[in-house]
Amino acid sequence: MSKSREAVGTIREAGLADPPFDFDDLFRAQYARVTGVISRVVRDPARAEELAADAFLRLWRTPGAHGAGASAWVLRTALRLGIDELRRATRRARYAPFLRFVRDVPTPEDSAAAGEERRRVLRALSANSSRAGRSARASQSRLQLRRAGESARLDYPQWRGRDRDGAASGFIEPSAWPAELSRRWTVPVGQGYATPIIVGHRVFMFTRRNGDELMTALNAFSSPYTHAITPIAHAGRIVVGAQNMGIRALRPRRRGTEWVVDTEWRNDDVSPGMTNPVVIADTLFGLSERRRGQFFALDANTGATLWPGPPRQAENSAVVKTERLLFLLNDDAELIVARAGRAGFEPVARHVVADSPTWAQPAISGGRIFVKDVDTLTLWTLTPPPR
Repeated sequence: MSKSREAVGTIREAGLADPPFDFDDLFRAQYARVTGVISRVVRDPARAEELAADAFLRLWRTPGAHGAGASAWVLRTALRLGIDELRRATRRARYAPFLRFVRDVPTPEDSAAAGEERRRVLRALSANSSRAGRSARASQSRLQLRRAGESARLDYPQWRGRDRDGAASGFIEPSAWPAELSRRWTVPVGQGYATPIIVGHRVFMFTRRNGDELMTALNAFSSPYTHAITPIAHAGRIVVGAQNMGIRALRPRRRGTEWVVDTEWRNDDVSPGMTNPVVIADTLFGLSERRRGQFFALDANTGATLWPGPPRQAENSAVVKTERLLFLLNDDAELIVARAGRAGFEPVARHVVADSPTWAQPAISGGRIFVKDVDTLTLWTLTPPPR
């Protein structure tokens, strides 16, 4: 328990007054469990001990969390710290391939050398073959080179273009300049001044959003949707939404011999990301990815926002409904039970239901709640088991 005593000493050295409950007893009882929970998430025991000390320090500094619920509070805080650490590591690993690609962009000298190599190969094919074979192989080689070059010439792989000289990639001047440009799509990606990077069919953006640095990959030519919700059928409408794209209600109609789709309403105040909303009594409930995760309710008939919940709730939440309740399983393993009301966010109960992140939809059958975390499945019930 030497690590525990060192952490307690560190917290005491912060110069804070003793909280109005037995912090030492709580620390001794929960430190090993909190450290183990974080270690399962970050896979680094040394870093887990640092984050566990940080979780207890935050508990010390939060008087409102002192009392009977302190154990659950510090465990929930530890889970979030571990998940944040895992996200940072994932982002670093995710950016590495893009940075490696940028570093590997050929210089003008490399491009010239590659062109000379292609010409040398074609000369060798011509010298070592019959006239007919020479013509066929040269044509095939030229076709392959043309296809590769066609794709590469449209890439814009770094700042100021392929050779960093401000040249456009593959632009062909039209015979007649249009009076107006056609907007294909617009996507909120966050703040920043980085150049969009175009490689093949993807456009990459490096931006800052909600205090985080993000790398976003979008389809460069068609729909930019990356994560979309499962469409919801309600009162003849189809409710759709996607990451950074808001929510809208579409109504298919038949006009004469053709089918058309009209947009009945649209709400850009919320963005569902990867969370699938549910409809209860003409009210749409879900989690918006904005403001670091914010529950919301919309009028399913008009799209008007009825209420937004508090910010910083979760990155993702799996929503299950009953006639009057919402079960919201957040990715940090917190299960929130809330009233399905139109007046505001009304939590009834909060429970920590796993020791590692929970991204799977929970299965609720009768009074049984089945929860899948990273590597375990747990059955929870509302009543204790019979003795």
